[in-house]
Amino acid sequence: MARVARATGARLVVNTDAHGPANLVDQGFARLVARGAGLDEDEVYAATVTNPWEIVARATGPRLQSI
Repeated sequence: MARVARATGARLVVNTDAHGPANLVDQGFARLVARGAGLDEDEVYAATVTNPWEIVARATGPRLQSI
C-alpha cells in the first residue's frame, strides 16, 4: 500500500474505523501500524498527525486550525 501511495501521490491516514471507545488506538499503536504498512518515519508522522489534522481543519473550517 505504501508503495502505491508514493507512486500516485496519495496521502495516507491511519484510521481505526472505531465504532466505540474500546476500538480506539493510541499514537504508539497507530505509528506501529503505519510502520508495518511500509511507511518511512516522515510518512508515519504524516499518516498519524499531519494528514488527520488537515482533514479535521477542512471539515471544521478556521475555528480549529489554530489548535
